Amino acid sequence: MSLQLDPIRDTLIARAETLWLEETGVFRNGDGTDPYLPSSLFIAYILYSIDGLDAVSIDRSRWTDWIRAQQSEKDGSYCFPPPLGSNIPRKGIALWNAKRVLGILGSGLAHFTEYQREASDVAGLHDWFRAWASLGDSHQEVLALAPMLASHPDDP
Repeated sequence: MSLQLDPIRDTLIARAETLWLEETGVFRNGDGTDPYLPSSLFIAYILYSIDGLDAVSIDRSRWTDWIRAQQSEKDGSYCFPPPLGSNIPRKGIALWNAKRVLGILGSGLAHFTEYQREASDVAGLHDWFRAWASLGDSHQEVLALAPMLASHPDDP
């Protein structure tokens, strides 16, 4: 027995197109009407995973520009809304997903992730991990260090 996945792929592509906000050049969340960073990033990865990026009728440069504009000029962070029961935005998952998606779309981060600078040397990284463990933060924060560590500036 074989499983035909093309109809599922076609459904995912069609659904992504229904979430596209032409006026802003990004994606919304469900029935919402506002641009939504998590949807704009997760949809990119889903489309990439099913080889569907070129199958959607969207303006990729507007999408990329909007994602880059969501990065804080002050500290280089991206933020997802806080999880239920919290008031702390989720920077880690937002950053590493933005970095991944911008790479998929042929772009990169607009700014250095200044808020992570303290972890850009061995002693700082050791302190960062100690604080991370004591706070009980998720693994997403660890994943968010990878882009900074792989591309931090020559002059810390």
